Amino acid sequence: MFKMFFDRTEADSLKITDISISDLIGEKNNEYYMEAFEKIESGEKRVFNKSAIFAGPYWYIYRKMVFRGVLMIAFQAIIATMAYATKSPIWITAFLLSFLTFVYSGFYGNKDYYNRVVTLVDESKSIDNKFKGRFYVDKSGVDAYITGCWIVGTVFLYAVIIFL
Repeated sequence: MFKMFFDRTEADSLKITDISISDLIGEKNNEYYMEAFEKIESGEKRVFNKSAIFAGPYWYIYRKMVFRGVLMIAFQAIIATMAYATKSPIWITAFLLSFLTFVYSGFYGNKDYYNRVVTLVDESKSIDNKFKGRFYVDKSGVDAYITGCWIVGTVFLYAVIIFL
């Protein structure tokens, strides 16, 4: 997997003509997400995800929905900074309530992921076949490396805020 990350010519040489939802999910928990997506397609609005409620915004980053995860982290960091700077009960309460983003992730994470994957499948239909290999490598599966970087970066940010 890491070889493909660094060797972009190998990604370009993949001969892919169609990309499906299952392809974009990747091998990690494919069966779980296919079942969850079937429930969502049948009309269920919420399909609970234990991993998403535990990891919250980092689950979004892991599943390559980086923008949404970063927004959640930024929201919490701003409120945490205000809580620490003012030491006001209202900001401390707001910071504690900001962890509801984790609850949101648990209840709506699968729906958000489904919407992202369906959008990517639609986008892949308009991409020339010679570029689908790169698209597939860039958009499919999970990204543990970037998630780890965000976790370390967030811990560092909180440490700087607390110890300055």
